[in-house]
Amino acid sequence: MAPSRLLSHLQDLRNDIVFLRADIDQALRRYELITEGETLPDALQKDLSEIENLLGFITYTHSNMGRLLKQMYRGLPSRSEVAIQDEKKQSEVSLYNDSYSLHEGKCIEITNLLKNKLKTFNRKSVLLRVATNDLESEGNIRSMLTKRLQSVEQDEIKLKQSIEQFRYYLAHPNEIPDELRNAE
Repeated sequence: MAPSRLLSHLQDLRNDIVFLRADIDQALRRYELITEGETLPDALQKDLSEIENLLGFITYTHSNMGRLLKQMYRGLPSRSEVAIQDEKKQSEVSLYNDSYSLHEGKCIEITNLLKNKLKTFNRKSVLLRVATNDLESEGNIRSMLTKRLQSVEQDEIKLKQSIEQFRYYLAHPNEIPDELRNAE
């Protein structure tokens, strides 16, 4: 006869506590998991954590892209400078533009990774919802995730509009509005 898996897990937990490999809060959490099983939020925690890390990285990158845009707008020539091509200003704007493009590329790469994680999460979430019949927890998690995704999407839309506007005005320096030159 094979030893009981429950007994084996409880003995491992006891040893971790005795030899100080687990703190008391972690031990209590593991004990509850061993004796009561996993809830839907517990089962999805790792996936949600990975998704949140990716969303955090995208948000951080969007923030950097916004700062780069402000720097690029400050580098736009004034009306008096339009006739005089200031090479230093042009090279600074070009560097900011290149940096922005690198950030944009990294965002696209992370967004593709996020899409794959979301597909995996959705499949797992549906299976767990059916198994646990915990519609409320899944609804709360999906609602929170949807709000976060919408916020990131809105930031991305604003950045795309801004960079398109910047690139248009860069190509047409005589049409640059004064308020864009003084972007803060």
